[in-house]
Amino acid sequence: MPAASRAQPVPATQGGYTFPQKIGIAQLVNVEDFESKQPGLGQVGKYTFQGWRMSLYVYDKRRADIPVAPAAEQIKAELDVAAGDIHEAMRLGHYTRLEEGTPFRMPPLAKPPLFHCRSFILQATARPGDRPSQPYESYLCVTTLRRRFIKLRISSTTPPGDQATVFTPVAAAIEMTARTLLK
Repeated sequence: MPAASRAQPVPATQGGYTFPQKIGIAQLVNVEDFESKQPGLGQVGKYTFQGWRMSLYVYDKRRADIPVAPAAEQIKAELDVAAGDIHEAMRLGHYTRLEEGTPFRMPPLAKPPLFHCRSFILQATARPGDRPSQPYESYLCVTTLRRRFIKLRISSTTPPGDQATVFTPVAAAIEMTARTLLK
């Protein structure tokens, strides 16, 4: 294959954090730096895989007190803040539907990072002239690692399906992310 036609890797280092080009089958497509504009907000690596989008946020909120091994309550509190952002987006009109599922923890590894998660069914507000959007599934997970918060947002690009079938790639992505972050 000629060199010009080969896909070039996305620049993966932003603000001192290097995002892996791949997490399992998820391929890095974009990296955004929020830290340079608003210190504490960190960076996000955006990935895609099998009809899913995954955003991996790495940030510290300018807090030096993020413990190496935080208590579950500290992670749950940060998950509440992140879930509050989704509810705020609903209030601002970005979504016409928001259903929140039961909180859960992932992956079932014996060692950290242990993600605390919530699931959502969302439906984006259609822009003028667009067809109405379809509802989709979105999973929000938070943990800490190396004195930083790690937030995962995994969203389907298709309408919700059978929960057992749909969650399989999400669970695999969360577990693979945890293993990748531990390297």
